[in-house]
Amino acid sequence: MKKVLILGANSYIGNSFQKYIGENYNDQYEVHKVSLRGEAWKEDDWSEYESVINVTAKVHITNERFTEAEIKEYNDINCTLACEAAVKAINEGVGQYIFLSTMSIYGIGDSKKPVVVDESTKPNPQNPYGKSKWKAEVGLNKIFQNNGNKQKTKLVIIRPPMVYGEGCKGNFQTLVKLAKICPVFPDYPNGRSMLFVDNLSEFMAQVIKNQMEGVFFPQDRKYVNTADMVAAIASANGKKIRKCKIFNPFVDIGKYAPGKVGRMVRKAFGTLVYDSEISKNDIFDYQKYGMEDGIRPEHKKRVLMLAHVSSMIDLFNMRNIEMLQKMGYEVHVAANFKVGNVSSAQRIEEFKKELEQKNIKWFQIDFERNVFHFGKNAKAYQQLKTLLSEKKYQFIHCHSPIGGVLGRLAAHKYHIPVIYTAHGFHFFQGAPKKNWLLFYPVEWLLSFWTDTLVTINREDYDRAKKHMHAKRILYVPGVGVNLGDAKNNIEYSGEEKRIKKRKELGIPEDAFLIAQVAELTARKNQRTVITAVEKLNEPNIYYVMCGIGEKKEELEEQVRKGGMESRILFLGFRTDIDDILDCADCFVLSSYQEGLSVALMEAMTEGLPVVCGKIRGNVDLVENGVGGYLVAPGEESEYRKAFTKLYEMKQKEPHRFENMGQANQCKMKEFSKENVDKIMWEIYKNIGK
Repeated sequence: MKKVLILGANSYIGNSFQKYIGENYNDQYEVHKVSLRGEAWKEDDWSEYESVINVTAKVHITNERFTEAEIKEYNDINCTLACEAAVKAINEGVGQYIFLSTMSIYGIGDSKKPVVVDESTKPNPQNPYGKSKWKAEVGLNKIFQNNGNKQKTKLVIIRPPMVYGEGCKGNFQTLVKLAKICPVFPDYPNGRSMLFVDNLSEFMAQVIKNQMEGVFFPQDRKYVNTADMVAAIASANGKKIRKCKIFNPFVDIGKYAPGKVGRMVRKAFGTLVYDSEISKNDIFDYQKYGMEDGIRPEHKKRVLMLAHVSSMIDLFNMRNIEMLQKMGYEVHVAANFKVGNVSSAQRIEEFKKELEQKNIKWFQIDFERNVFHFGKNAKAYQQLKTLLSEKKYQFIHCHSPIGGVLGRLAAHKYHIPVIYTAHGFHFFQGAPKKNWLLFYPVEWLLSFWTDTLVTINREDYDRAKKHMHAKRILYVPGVGVNLGDAKNNIEYSGEEKRIKKRKELGIPEDAFLIAQVAELTARKNQRTVITAVEKLNEPNIYYVMCGIGEKKEELEEQVRKGGMESRILFLGFRTDIDDILDCADCFVLSSYQEGLSVALMEAMTEGLPVVCGKIRGNVDLVENGVGGYLVAPGEESEYRKAFTKLYEMKQKEPHRFENMGQANQCKMKEFSKENVDKIMWEIYKNIGK
């Protein structure tokens, strides 16, 4: 891995280069930055760096006349510091010293006539910026030509034209402001050499990779017409500009106006380009992006992953995010990271850091799960609108009911395509009437504003196909499970590991262990299972619950009253679910409502027989009597009978018991992550088409 040092801690080009490398060459380059302010940098050790890039500069020209002190500042920063840094790089054996110069050394930025810079054009700087940069080039060439360069450090001088891109200041920002306020703009025929900052970053990355030296003139593949650029900027910001040739005579006159006005007109509408021949490169292609890519905030196909709580992204959507990144998308995450999560506070903080390490920006949106908290959700909607207005996403992928509702409302306002994954409609066969009265009309209306509606169970898919109006309605078999983990729990872990985990949990070696992984909520219905285990009156049956939630204290009190503290255990939020399933004998899912339970699928993948409610989603996964038992969710007696059957089966018919687990493993093949990922790839590829 090549180590690169950027001189200029807060430079736009330096920051953009570091970001570009992180997104595209993270496994090839390690980029550090240092400021040249003060004297501390002189004590640093640069010997470990393959290349040093000097982007430190005083740039902006705001005056027509300059004091001696101002001219000295230009020379000190742009020339003296550049030469001092070069000497240090040579003395410490740096392989390559890259200096960012400028097209301004030619001094023809406001010429009245069209100018084409080629190999024969001589530098003739006219302002302190251009003069100081040219002075630096002369000084650097002397340093590298004399005997002091014993280490054979290579000198690279880059003379870029105007650099532009999101967040860029200077002349480009002036064009952005004009594009946002002008209803009309002169349709004047001119051309400018310009360079999108990501094209510049790619160019520098390739120069470093190939350890090149010399003077270079990178530019975008096509010359830019000012009127076209302003119109494109306006369009990218939701505005329209009419280009009019009627103003062209005034532009011609304005070019000859004296003072600041004339200079501004010449800079805006003059023709100044590099001859395309001097920008060609036979070794690599760096001109990856065009003007349309560079001026649009979403040039990297920016996408938003949206959910009510961050734990839904963490637990169920990281593969989708990795897939989007592989497809070239810049992915952002918006969710409530503060409240409502099923993960621990520690895990939430770890998740934030993991997102940042993967170059994924995250945003706090104050979603409230309760739909009747209108004030709080109105605030969340405003936060979401602001985010969408600023970031200009190519599309949004929404999850969870609240995220789906507010996300689609905001996306519709800004004409952004939407994928909505329904992880289980709140209206379903057997659902309360209030669910149908409240949620069905909302989903029906919003389906008109949904580009792709993804359902994860057959009941939802059939209903959506019949009644909803999304452009595409698709069935995806859940979020996908890793078949690489599919194994018989005892065979995989070994008896010693199984015993060790049981000892850690306080479970006897020969006990029959029932495991459940779910939030501790009324909907997950652990209360019924606790009652069933208590009434079994079988001292060798244990029940462990992994998860956190609002009903924890209430459920703990139920266990205490039944005197079952030694056999019914609350394990809290866990990161070792696989190990716990490994040492369990069966899995229970007692929910009144599910979409398609990931916890249930993971247990089946582990080869566990299951007992679960005969509800939507579960019936897609479990065949009654084959992989376990389907029961009425609220009937304690049915859970009790199912547990008894499995307990006795393991003792008296172990082969049949093992067959149940193997049947579940076989069933999970159609729900594999490979199968799901193929479908999601096609969905992402076709969104907006």
